[in-house]
Parts: sequence; structure tokens; C-alpha cells
Amino acid sequence: MKYLSFDLKWKLSGMIFLLSCLLGQAHTKQFIGIQELTFTSSLMKTKTYKDTVKISFHSKQITKKVSDYMIGFNMSYYHDKDDLWVGGKIANKLKEVKTSFLRYPGGAETSYFHWQYAGCPGYKDLWNPKHKIVKDEISDITENMDTDEFIYLCKQIGAEPLLGVNVLSGIVNNKLKESLQEVKNWMIYCKSKGYKVKYWYLDNEVNHWGSYTQISVEEYAKLINLYSETMKAINPDIKLIINWLGNPQQPAIQELIKLAGKSFDIIDLHFYYGWDIANWKTWLDQQPMADQYTNLTYTDLINSLSTYIRSSENPAIEIACLEWNIGPTKADTLSDYKQAMMQTEMFQQFLMSDLKMASVWPLIWNVEKGSFPSILNQKDYSTTPIFEIFKLYSVVLGKKIIASKTTDKRILPQCFTNNKSIWICALNKSENELPVRIEKIKSYSNVKIHIVSSDDINGNQCHVMTHDVKVEDNMISFIVPPSSFFRVDLE
Repeated sequence: MKYLSFDLKWKLSGMIFLLSCLLGQAHTKQFIGIQELTFTSSLMKTKTYKDTVKISFHSKQITKKVSDYMIGFNMSYYHDKDDLWVGGKIANKLKEVKTSFLRYPGGAETSYFHWQYAGCPGYKDLWNPKHKIVKDEISDITENMDTDEFIYLCKQIGAEPLLGVNVLSGIVNNKLKESLQEVKNWMIYCKSKGYKVKYWYLDNEVNHWGSYTQISVEEYAKLINLYSETMKAINPDIKLIINWLGNPQQPAIQELIKLAGKSFDIIDLHFYYGWDIANWKTWLDQQPMADQYTNLTYTDLINSLSTYIRSSENPAIEIACLEWNIGPTKADTLSDYKQAMMQTEMFQQFLMSDLKMASVWPLIWNVEKGSFPSILNQKDYSTTPIFEIFKLYSVVLGKKIIASKTTDKRILPQCFTNNKSIWICALNKSENELPVRIEKIKSYSNVKIHIVSSDDINGNQCHVMTHDVKVEDNMISFIVPPSSFFRVDLE
């Protein structure tokens, strides 16, 4: 069997590249850190392989519909300074990956945040006298992202806004009544401005040891019931999101659903793969990727909670993951590219689960080198490898997943359809180039292959290559490079 193969080292000598450009056989589009190449078949090679990875799919066997809300990002009101948005560069990148929602004011900073005073420094509470915040001074600070600027950004990129309610500040400062009035005022303000905010979340990780304070399941349940009654009296159509940190199978989450399940609509889980221990070899050896605490896939963890919910007091509760990423690690030095491969498998498992929403933490943050990779480089805000993968995945949001199989566990495929076209998104989870064959596709006349790869997986750059492929003998055959992602379009 002969296979079409992109240049195996993903490089062209200067002479060949120059000649191909003069002959009109290739064109390039240059990005910061990323080069996109589109080749014609004259720049392809043929190779002979004995073992072939076969991907098959069944277009009539629909397993589930993918949510439209699977590509979201966490904002940070005090990190997201006004000058970052000048010129629209970052906003345009968010559009390119079809960002479906943004979470504001952020994660842990939500517990300290008072919406009318966005000039307050992060992790400082205006109500707490120990923090020595002067109201008149922060009122003059306008460089942080406020509510109006956040809603404008969401409208600009076509994303749903999620607003986070400060709950813990009211507990710490014994101002629960004032805290309830504060959220009422915020909702009334949004309504007066014509902001249609559907999703509201009740603080962040209230049981985490590092949070502003920690509260018990029973205390949080009482607060959920109280805030829900207050907020839904203003707008009964809102969707209220609550969060509890830890294993989705833990009794505390089940208790929370029993005590307050009728008062909220979505439960938010947070997943950071391999916190402190993530390393490349361990991930490669995992077939499939698994959570470090339970040794279960993220699909199984999420769906185990979904199963419990269906028999609970409120079977309509949905599940979100409003913070996810590769955790910072002490066990390895992971490049943006390697982490993009790991993020991709994590994302694949989310797509196969019952998740309603998923958002990467962070979008912009002062992180240590090599930790918490996002779609943007945290120094110059250029795009990263996971940006390119999300861009390829963005076309399948809202589509249906169909049954698929692979003959080799190193190739992890997912197949999607809109009842007309098929998209096959797959990860080559190995350090070897692999031959791939897809058969029984004669009914598709327009076939494209997009491949994300890197010359150096220990670096932070990638190539994106696109090629038109002709169906021959009812099949296509091609080579995928080591540690890469690809999407096949069948139309």
C-alpha cells in the first residue's frame, strides 16, 4: 500500500521551497511562531508501510450532540487591562476559535470582587478593613476590566457572558444582607443596560484551602438556596451555576445536590491534569489519559455524576467545567506543544462526556514559564499550538458525534457529522509517524486533511498544513507525523 506523506521532518530545504514557490506549488502564511503551509500533490512523497492504522465510522450511529459551549475562557478583571484590547488583536483570536462564552470576573478573585469597584486590586476586598482599600482611590482607577467593558467584549466576539457573584466576602465581613443587595443591584444594572446575562455563578472553589475562607457543604447549600431565591425573583430565567472542588463522585457533591439541588441549574467541576506530577512519558503510556486521583478518564468521572443527577431531586441539573488545563508540574519540563497534545486528549474526553460547558483557565495571567498554557503566549500574546487545534475543532461545536473505531490506540479519533459532511478529528499519541487509512468514503467528493505538527516537540511552535486529497479505490491513505493532531473533512 502506498501512502501520501507530508514532508516527514516538516521542513523544506531553501532550494526546494524556493523552486516550489516559483512554480506555484506551495504557498505560505506566516504567523508569530506558527507557519501554515498548503501543499499540492507534487510536493508529496509515496512510502510503503506494512502496518496501517484504520479509522472507520458509522454515520448513522449517533452517540450524542456536542454542546455549543465547549470552547470558553476565564477572564481576570484586574489582569485584563484596557490596553490589551486596543486594536482588537486578542478579540479577533477569540473569534477565530469561535469562543462560545467568557467567565468574569475570574476564578478565586471572584470572592473579593465588588462589581461597582473594578479598580480594586486583585485579591483585595473593599469591605475588609484589614485590606486597607480606600474607596475614593480605587474609584479613579479605570484600567481594569469593568462590567460594561466585559459585556462589550462578549458582544464583539459573539460570546455568552458568565458573571460571578461574590459570596465569601459577605461571610468573612458578616455582611450577608449587603452581599445579597449587591447582586440584586448588579442584576438590575445589567437589565437597565439591556445586557441579557443568562448565566451567573456563585463564587469559586468555596471549599478550597487557599480560598478567601472555607465553608461547609451545609453552609454553601443554605447560601445557594438564599441567593437563588433572591436572584430568580429578579429574573426567573437565569441559569445559576454552583461549584464544589474535588472528585465528582465524592459524597459532599451528592449532599449538596440533596440540600440545594432544586435551587441551581448547573454544577461546575474543575480539572487540572497531573497537578505536580504531570510528565510526557506517563501521559504517552496512559491508554487512555486518566485523572491522577481516581485513575478514571474525565469522561467517566463526569458521566458518573451525570448518572447520579438523573436520579436526584433535580434531574435537569447540567454539568460544566469552568476551569481546566494541564496542572503545573514538578516532574517534567513541558513545552507549549507537548501540553497542547495533552490538552487535546483532555478536550476529547470532555466532548465525549455529558458536559454542557468547558472553559480553559486562564486566558491571560502572569504564569510561570511552562505552566497553565492557553491559546495565547503570556508574554507577547501570540498564538500557541492549542489555538490552532481549537480552531480546527471549532467547526464541530453543535454537531453530532458518530460511532468510530481505530485499529491502533495510539491514534485517537472522534467523528462528527451534520447529517451531510463528516469531520474526523484525531490525535497521534505517539512519537512515531503512522500510516492512516480511511475506507468506504466513495460518496465524498471533496476531501481535505489538516495537520498540526512540530519540528521540535520540546519547543512552543507548530506548523499547520492543509492538503486536498483525492479519493481512490473508495479510500484515502496518508501519513501523520509524530505527536500530531489532524482533521479530515469529508464533504
